[in-house]
Amino acid sequence: MSVVVRKAYIYALSDPRNRTIPKYIGQTTVSLRRRLWGHFSFVKQRPNYPVHKWIAALRSENLVPVIFALEETDTDNASLRETHWIRFFRPLGSLLNQSDGPGMLGMKHPLPREVIDRQAASKRGKKMKPERKEHWLNHPNNIIGRQKLAAYNAEKSRPVVCNDGRTFASINAAAKAIGRDGATLGKAMKEGWMCNGFRFSFLERT
Repeated sequence: MSVVVRKAYIYALSDPRNRTIPKYIGQTTVSLRRRLWGHFSFVKQRPNYPVHKWIAALRSENLVPVIFALEETDTDNASLRETHWIRFFRPLGSLLNQSDGPGMLGMKHPLPREVIDRQAASKRGKKMKPERKEHWLNHPNNIIGRQKLAAYNAEKSRPVVCNDGRTFASINAAAKAIGRDGATLGKAMKEGWMCNGFRFSFLERT
C-alpha cells in the first residue's frame, strides 16, 4: 500500500514589532492561519511551554504573533527541514523551541531522554495510593468503560448458531470454523449480513 505524502509548511512565528527575527519555528500540514489559531488554543492547555508564555504575553498587550512560511515541503521531509531552520536561526538567541526538531510530525517539544528515564525510575515499583486508586476506579469514564467491556465479553461468549444448523460456543469459534476473524463475523451478525456464505445469530437463552 502506497503512503500518501502530503504538502507541509515550515513556518515561523515572530513578534509583530520585529518581524525579521523568528521566535519559534514549526511545521504544519494545515493553513498558516489555522495553525496560528491552534497555537492560541494551546496557550491555556499548555501554559508552561515557552512559546505559549510568549504568546500569552503578546496577547496581554493586545498583540498577536506574525506567522509566515519559510519553506514548502512534504510530510516525508518536514521534520528534517524544520530541524534545518531551527539550527539556522538558533544562533540569533531568540528561538523559544526547546529542541532542534520534533523527531516526527505532530510531536512537539519532546522531553529529554534523561527526564523521561528519571520520571520512570521515580515511579518504578510504587503502588497507587488507595485514595487515588479508589478515585480512579470510581471515575464515571472508567465505570462506563468497565460496563462496556463486561457487556462485550459477555456477548463474545454467547453461543452462536449457523443457518446450516451448526452451533458454536462463541463468535470466535464460529469465525474460526469459516476462516474469518471474530470482529468481522461480529459485525456481520450485528448488521444482518452473511459471512462467507453463512448467516449466524446468537442462540437464544432458555
